[in-house]
Order: sequence, then structure tokens, then C-alpha cells
Amino acid sequence: DPAHSERYLLVYGRRRLEAIRASDKVEKVRALVAKLDDDSAVRAQISENMARRDLSFIEKALFARDLVENGFGNQSQVAEVLTVSKSAISMAMAIVETVGVDLVRAIGSAHGIGRPRWDELGKSIVASDADPARLIQIAEDVHTAATVALVNGEPAPEQDPSVSAFDAVMKAVGSPPAPKAAPSKPRNPARPLTIAGSRSGSVKRTAKGVQIDLADSAFASWVEAEAEELIEELHARWLQRSEDQNQ
Repeated sequence: DPAHSERYLLVYGRRRLEAIRASDKVEKVRALVAKLDDDSAVRAQISENMARRDLSFIEKALFARDLVENGFGNQSQVAEVLTVSKSAISMAMAIVETVGVDLVRAIGSAHGIGRPRWDELGKSIVASDADPARLIQIAEDVHTAATVALVNGEPAPEQDPSVSAFDAVMKAVGSPPAPKAAPSKPRNPARPLTIAGSRSGSVKRTAKGVQIDLADSAFASWVEAEAEELIEELHARWLQRSEDQNQ
């Protein structure tokens, strides 16, 4: 351990160590001691865990979180060894924090449940303000029922208990509310144009500017032909009016 020269830092084998400590029959164990920098330690632990079996999304997310939290490397180092982007690691860890580490562990590996559904579960929990302890109990009850069925010699369930636990928790919190659509901007209605006492077109302010529509007529044809000169004249009048107002 860099901080304590007389102690060792466990790189991998945490569960085996816990099992040994819980046993009163094991007095000695064989351990591999090596000098590793942070990067080497991260790579060694990840390689050992990845070789153990195909990890699910949430197992990888928990694994990455544990590595970072225990000081084995930062998010960039973990992302490099896992051959994913740093943003993917950040997103996965954020989902673990939103759902809750204890609830994630209670649900289990949930193979086949990917990032989108875990993300949905996290958002549902936040939206519903559900009691984490109740959700953990729901997940544990699913696993307990599966274990009891196995002990009683009943046929194994078709679905992985951890997936069933995920589904049960999701059902308990419900789906997150759909995002509210942004209020649409009120439309700017067209104003009618009256020429010589009769309606001959309309004028409307749009997102791109001002739109003038004239009914098909000889006058409309003349406006089309003289449009640039007419606009120049109107612009000059506008400038003159601005100068008069500023005097």
C-alpha cells in the first residue's frame, strides 16, 4: 500500500478473502505479491474479472465504480482498459448512483438488461421518490423465492432471478413520466391588406422576416417588377423617420 509501507493493497480476490475470513478452518493462504503502479493494478484487476465471465452492463458499471472509489485508477484509466469511452464510464457510474448501490447489488447481474432500461429505472425512482429500503426488499424477496424453490426441488425458473428482481422493482416504481412538451409559440396571424377598398392580400411576420402576399393581379405584377426600387424607397422613408424622431 503506497500510504502504509507495512500493509498490502488487495488488487483482486476480494470475495475469496471474505470467504477465508468467514471460515474457521483456513489458517494460511497463498498469495501473489507484486509491485504495481496504479495503471498496472487497474489492468490486473480488470483482466481477472473480465476473464471470470461475461459481465453484464450493471456488473461492469459497479466494477468501474469500485475501481475508481477504491483508488485503483481514475475514470480515464478504467475506460482505457475496458476499451470504452470515458463518457460511457461516467454515464454508467451515474446510473449506479441514481439507482443506488445497495439496490443494484440486491437486484444482481440482470444479464440482458442494458443501459437504457437501467437508466429508465433510475429516472423512475427519482420521479416516484420511492423508498430504497422497500425496493431492496422487493428484489431480495424475488431471490429468496427462487432459492426456496431450488431447495424444494422445484424446476428452475425460465427467467434469471436477477432479471425478475429488476422487473419487480421496475413495476413497483412505474415508468417515469413523459417529458412535458415545450409550449408552442403562439402563431403570428396574417393581417389583411386592403387596397382601394377591397382585400387584396396579407402581410405576416415570420421567423425569417416579413411575408407579403398579393392577390394575382396587374398590380401584383407591377410590384414584382418594381420590388427593389419600392423597398429602397421604403427604407429611405424609414431612415428619415428615425432621424426625425431623434432630433
